[in-house]
Amino acid sequence: MKLRALALALLMVTGTTAVARADVKPYIVGGEFVASAPWAVQLENGGSFGCTGSIIAPEWVLTAKHCSGDSVRVGDINLGRGERRAVAEAVANPQADMQLLRLESGVDTEYVRLADEAPAVGRTNHIYGWGTTDYECCDSISPILKRGAVKVIGLARDYYGGVAVETRWETGTAGYGDSGGPQLDGGVQVGVCSTGDYVKTQYASVAHYRGWIRATAGV
Repeated sequence: MKLRALALALLMVTGTTAVARADVKPYIVGGEFVASAPWAVQLENGGSFGCTGSIIAPEWVLTAKHCSGDSVRVGDINLGRGERRAVAEAVANPQADMQLLRLESGVDTEYVRLADEAPAVGRTNHIYGWGTTDYECCDSISPILKRGAVKVIGLARDYYGGVAVETRWETGTAGYGDSGGPQLDGGVQVGVCSTGDYVKTQYASVAHYRGWIRATAGV
């Protein structure tokens, strides 16, 4: 299990270069397609999808520190669509697998709300992303954002040793391409996708780093 966890972490970290291939398949393992997610963000490098994120204010996107990109697409569940904005600045959290991207210009959309408290153990939350649909990496592309239900089992550590919300599969789990994507509890973001082993996932805790987010992005 530890080896699988490490393997997935490495896949997530290296994903932003591998996705340049035309046959990559980024979407949630299990789960379902969503009908709407105006706050959903596709992080791109050179026009190629690499990671997922969420927009929290007109000029600010929240994603994982191990993700990189020079532009984003915002407000469309279809891969390769949405308003495109260049990334003007990336601000990494010094302690956790979390970063904020300042966009070159603002986007007028519905912004995700951020949690001030960690989700309760036993709570069923939803994770979102364009990550792998199966346990093998990178074989085709999903055109639509997916989500999966997960159960909160406690706190853990993310890829950089920061405080994370740990969850277990219910109807879906995170995979390659879901890095940086949000975990929502009742529509409020509680985590940022960091690592996992296709059974358990670790999402950097929004509540724990809420002060840093507020100080950096003003929200």
